[in-house]
Amino acid sequence: MHIVRYIVICFLIIGLGACQPVKENEIEKPTSAALPVELSPLFSPVATATTITVPQASPSAIAPEGRFALNRPVRAGDTVVSGTGPKGTAIKLFDLTRMGIELGDGIVQDDGRFAIKVEPLPANIRIGIQLVEQDDRIWEDKTRLGPEALVVPLVGVFVDTTLVTP
Repeated sequence: MHIVRYIVICFLIIGLGACQPVKENEIEKPTSAALPVELSPLFSPVATATTITVPQASPSAIAPEGRFALNRPVRAGDTVVSGTGPKGTAIKLFDLTRMGIELGDGIVQDDGRFAIKVEPLPANIRIGIQLVEQDDRIWEDKTRLGPEALVVPLVGVFVDTTLVTP
């Protein structure tokens, strides 16, 4: 009987300890870093999402030919997500906020544009496009990456991402 009480007390202590709030300075924040060409982002040792630094164009400029870019803004309730990329590239659209739930797929058309039909999007989620066939050569020429390319550990490598606005 004493053993049962001891075990129950241990579980209570462990449970209470696990429920304690995390102090703000203990939270690891995402980092921003330019990845060296010889390091594949697929095997990155970084434990948090890594922003890939890419050349920025003015917001009004059209994405250069062959550059992946989601058309912004993407709003809550939208049922089509569109953008640009290298023609003939097979892509998939994912919800990064919910650990990579696939939202749809498509192929970049000959004019360099794509449109993917999706269920109405909820607000405040991050969505991203990913290559169906991963090719590390995409990282050699960062001018082909979108303005918010991300490496998300355990989820994937995304050539462009954006936040769905309310």
